[in-house]
Amino acid sequence: MKPYSLRSKKRLGQNFLNDPFVQDRIISCFNPKSGQSIIEIGTGLGNLTIPIYERIKHRFITIEIDRDLVHYVLFFHSEIFKVVRILEFDIMKLHLDLLIKKSTKYRIFGSLPYNIAIPIMLKFLSRYENLFDMHFVLQEEIADRLTAKPNHKSYGRISVLFQYYFKIDRFFDISSKSFNPVPKVNSTFVRFRPHKNFYPSCEIDLLQLITRVAFHQRRKKILNSLKGLFSIDDYKKLHIDENMRAENLTVLDYCNLSNELSSKRRHDHFEE
Repeated sequence: MKPYSLRSKKRLGQNFLNDPFVQDRIISCFNPKSGQSIIEIGTGLGNLTIPIYERIKHRFITIEIDRDLVHYVLFFHSEIFKVVRILEFDIMKLHLDLLIKKSTKYRIFGSLPYNIAIPIMLKFLSRYENLFDMHFVLQEEIADRLTAKPNHKSYGRISVLFQYYFKIDRFFDISSKSFNPVPKVNSTFVRFRPHKNFYPSCEIDLLQLITRVAFHQRRKKILNSLKGLFSIDDYKKLHIDENMRAENLTVLDYCNLSNELSSKRRHDHFEE
């Protein structure tokens, strides 16, 4: 059986990274070390799993939804998977409490399916305190959105949410020709490192609410898109121009708005 005789499944968004040079570069940037708690999202053909194991010779967890791929790597690399723990599971349905120990810091990595990359990353935000870092191969457009700055067309809700939590570094772009089958878009290898106290602490539920409402009507002035949440006096207090649109506000602006809304709600609660 040849390594690439397995047929990719379009419904799972499978594009296998098969460029040895790119694989080596990813592993070098990720720089895994023995003793670290590592979780890989998407075992695939083991093209990243195996070289990571060969480098650290240490147990880690890899998750794969496709039963055929699980059987494939277990058959052809049985010795490695006596040490590496492979879970046949849909990461979106896996309860993270079963995967992540509260007292442990984890390194998350993988080449993510383009269609569910953002939901996968958002899932791990719920265990932000347990993240040492994350390294992902992402669709180039998604990397653009994650790293976009205010006043840029790619700047949006996920830009704010992920930049609030992480320092995001784009390591290098990856040609579509490095994958099999060849996707229609290029990819980017991206690192996420949690940063503490970089922005004012705020309630993430409110930050998510405000960004969702604001960017749902991104062409409207925030005075109108966030109507019912803030008054003109609120904007003046925070030194935010109410005539700006969602894409003009910085991550700090959204943090300040979140804290202002929290304060207003506490005040209203005490007056009841």
